[in-house]
Amino acid sequence: MSKNIWLNLAGFQLIWWLSVLLGNTALPWVVLILILHLVFHPNRLSELAVILVCALCGIAVDASLTVAGVFVFPESGLILPLWLIALWFAFCATLRQGLVWFRGHYWLAALLGGFSAALTYIGAAGLGAVELGLPIWQVFLLLALIWSLLFPCLVFISQLLEQPYVCKVY
Repeated sequence: MSKNIWLNLAGFQLIWWLSVLLGNTALPWVVLILILHLVFHPNRLSELAVILVCALCGIAVDASLTVAGVFVFPESGLILPLWLIALWFAFCATLRQGLVWFRGHYWLAALLGGFSAALTYIGAAGLGAVELGLPIWQVFLLLALIWSLLFPCLVFISQLLEQPYVCKVY
């Protein structure tokens, strides 16, 4: 693996910890890291398209789960706190770098994505970033199912948006 892949994954882990532990106060750092990601990316336009389209999908899923009462963010005046929205942008910035090896391996993406994402949300709840509106085992199973569908779709979308005809400036 190249050092860029490891740097991308380390950057996301830094953003995850900052966001989960500090909430909205982490936003300036998260935005700075995302800007640096785009500045140093060789294909900024298609990367921005991937980040925006995929993040909107993920934000819609988390907003739906919040409205359904699965997630509870007591201190947020919005459906989702801003730190979680920013975290979605950061996660989507890994799809074509740190998580690129899931391309073409959609079953593996479904299996690992479903399991690891569910654990990530449970971990965030354990750290106090979110409250769960259902018992942990129900949230885990629900998130594992959702992410086993969502993650391969995000990987596919990121690959589709990389095609030369998608983000061409005329």
